[in-house]
Amino acid sequence: MMIPLILGITIITFVVIHLAPGTPTDIQTQMNPKVSAEARDKLKRIYGLDKPLYKQYLDWLRRLVQMDFGHSFVDGRAVVEKIRDSLPITIIINLSAINRSNYIPSSQLLITCCSCRNFIYVNSPLLICYSKIILEMRIMFKIIILPPK
Repeated sequence: MMIPLILGITIITFVVIHLAPGTPTDIQTQMNPKVSAEARDKLKRIYGLDKPLYKQYLDWLRRLVQMDFGHSFVDGRAVVEKIRDSLPITIIINLSAINRSNYIPSSQLLITCCSCRNFIYVNSPLLICYSKIILEMRIMFKIIILPPK
């Protein structure tokens, strides 16, 4: 049951990535008007974009399983290194959010409707979740971005 689910998620992810406008080679070639069509074709061959879509998917899936995410187009560093560098702070923020969410009352929210001067009772889990996220972002901004003096 899990394998078809994971396979479905990877297919949807791959399709969404390919629906984005442009290609990865556009980043490297659009800024330079002197780049020839031959150079663009060479970059497409290097990245495997000249292959049929199912072969691109299989190559992408193989690299995903091997944790080979390639190199950044911006600075050339391995993407795994960039993830490894930002992972500790991400874990700290998530653990802090989980810890702090226990202190935020989420049983009900009262929203004031200014135009009709009425109170509207809202017991929406989605709204409660968004309000917690906004509060957490404010707290994390104060802690990480603006540390106490």
